[in-house]
Amino acid sequence: MAGKNNTLKPKERILEVAVKLFAEKGYADTGVREIARKAGVNLAMISYYFGSKLGILKEIISEFSEKSLEILNALKESALSPEDKIRQGIAAIIDLIHHDEKMATIVFKEVPYRVPEIARFKSKRLSQIREVVEPALKRLFKGEDVDSLRYEIIGPVLISMIYSHFLFKPVLSDDFPGKAGELFYQSYAREIAELFLYGVIGKIKK
Repeated sequence: MAGKNNTLKPKERILEVAVKLFAEKGYADTGVREIARKAGVNLAMISYYFGSKLGILKEIISEFSEKSLEILNALKESALSPEDKIRQGIAAIIDLIHHDEKMATIVFKEVPYRVPEIARFKSKRLSQIREVVEPALKRLFKGEDVDSLRYEIIGPVLISMIYSHFLFKPVLSDDFPGKAGELFYQSYAREIAELFLYGVIGKIKK
């Protein structure tokens, strides 16, 4: 591993290796010694840059969250309609996941139950995203009050819809060979937006 990415700085090598191992093996089954060995660094480097394995996981979550927030904040400031903001937001997030699937897998799936600190950390990041998305949802509902319960239903549903293909991709790839190119993901984004905005029946009737 170190031979392939030795042009990267130590911190970048550690992150690259950790993303691969966390996505493939899971956070709990990945040790810092394995990360250090495959990144071609000593354990002290991990402690210096991240403090611990938990620190690496936080860094991965933060990096993906910042990329998501950058996309959503740009849309928030645009003059697009609420529907178009949601459409473009869905398309951009799907593109982000498509081009960084391993990192996305860690962010969406990894919540170590014995590490409540990570659950709190992810909750804080989701709250930041909510602050950006909620105004568009309120405008979409034509000024109706979108209380926290409603958002807590809608938010996870939308996230699940967006990530569903990537979650089942290892199974779907055998049934749909060659279908997961750029054109597929553009179509996937349009379908998810239509389903979210209008539902299955509304989409058919549209």
